[in-house]
Amino acid sequence: PPTGEQLLLRIAAVSLSPSDYRQLSGDTAGVKPLPGGAFPYTPGGDVAGTVVAVPAAPTARAAHPTAASVFAVGDRVVATWAIAGSGGLADYGLVDARLTAACPPSVSAVDGAALANSAGHALLAVRAATVAPGERVLVLGGGGGVGTALVQWARAAGAGFIAATGADAGRLAATGVDEAIPYGEREWSTLPPGTPPYDVVFDCAVGDAAWAAVTAAPLGAVLKGAHDGGRCLAIHHAARIVMHGWVDLVRWSVRAAARVAVNRCRRAEPRYIDFIGRVDGGVLREVLAAAADGTLRAVIEPAGPFPQTTEGVRAAFNLHASRHARGKVVIRVAPETGGGWQGGATTQPSGPERGG
Repeated sequence: PPTGEQLLLRIAAVSLSPSDYRQLSGDTAGVKPLPGGAFPYTPGGDVAGTVVAVPAAPTARAAHPTAASVFAVGDRVVATWAIAGSGGLADYGLVDARLTAACPPSVSAVDGAALANSAGHALLAVRAATVAPGERVLVLGGGGGVGTALVQWARAAGAGFIAATGADAGRLAATGVDEAIPYGEREWSTLPPGTPPYDVVFDCAVGDAAWAAVTAAPLGAVLKGAHDGGRCLAIHHAARIVMHGWVDLVRWSVRAAARVAVNRCRRAEPRYIDFIGRVDGGVLREVLAAAADGTLRAVIEPAGPFPQTTEGVRAAFNLHASRHARGKVVIRVAPETGGGWQGGATTQPSGPERGG
């Protein structure tokens, strides 16, 4: 039975994140070890499901109500993870109530799971970059899980012009971009003559090469300089992250800190923001409310949702690890029956895409 801040869910759907295949590969074993330290291991941290058990009521000595105390058996919820997620690809799973939010009736389980982590990170990224009304925004990897949500959040923040790179223009247009830059057609770092530079660049797909391209271009040619408010926010750092121990983590952290420090010394350069967000229950509530009122739409890989079979789960993981998924990769664990899971505003684009 659940204890403390735990809730026991009957799982309906799970979406995959890069953390899932990194844990399975062992690349991040030093900082994200498998639960129990070894296989068997049940992956999946972004879930939608129904509460089937809650912790026993707190004693009279409890100073404050717990996060779990606001949920009841029968509630339909969406939950995410903090350091590493696990246990979601099962009929039943325990989640942290502090990382859980009630799912509105109009949001499907598949959409809820798809939005659980990526959309929250996108929201926090837009806030970290302080996107202001009228600004020009470029999203690298605008068709991925974070990118599709980021485009929508930037629009909601009032961005006046949004460009995005991705696999195909039609898919990017469906998210509401003003200019789609399909991979291979032209370099995003070379703007047509007379085009104003961007105020903000969000990197959801390229990694170190994105910042290198920004700084290699003449000041203000692609992204405004710091004195004019230009900033580049790095969400994606590398296609493969290897952290077999704390030495790797320290090396990674020192490198990131050094880049920020050097950037601050170069006062004319656009501001570089090394973004790391943390999605909790409060952020999830905002995401799901936006999905319910139509501000935010989930973008699902059209081959999914994948079935919870050996073949289905393997296909889902292989597609996600390839970074060519066309939206969020979601696995359906149980049928969406009953009153709370009907509806939802899912977009199923076409064409491959990178991203989480």
